[in-house]
Amino acid sequence: MAEILIGQPIFPGESGVDQLVEIIKVLGTPTREEIQAMNPTYSEFKFPHIKAHPWAKVFHQMTPETALDLAAKTLTYPPAQRLKAIEVCPHPFFDELRDPNTTLPDGRPLPPGLFEFIPEELKDLSPEQQEKLIPSHARKGSTHSDLVQ
Repeated sequence: MAEILIGQPIFPGESGVDQLVEIIKVLGTPTREEIQAMNPTYSEFKFPHIKAHPWAKVFHQMTPETALDLAAKTLTYPPAQRLKAIEVCPHPFFDELRDPNTTLPDGRPLPPGLFEFIPEELKDLSPEQQEKLIPSHARKGSTHSDLVQ
């Protein structure tokens, strides 16, 4: 998503080490705790200290605030702190998709089944996140009167 927004790779690199340098240039130097969270067996902590680059400077000026927030929540060192794919879906960045009046650029409706999930997919979401993820107009048994309320 970040690469689509900026139109180029966010972490370009010719090798694994070069790519790690590019990541550090954006996210800053990982802390000892972040390195341990990523790889508990890693014992070398010899990284140059680099401050994180503000997301507003990584992306174009016109990038919506919700996109910056989503990038910050998905592009983070500790794996346990990154949003899972299903947790990304109810993020405000995607609110437009939940608007019943949203159409594709050519005017056609959004694809059917866009908000159909199986229980296994929803198990990691709180009831509030599930409510946000699946708009009332897309819930099983909803009617047009649900849209007017």
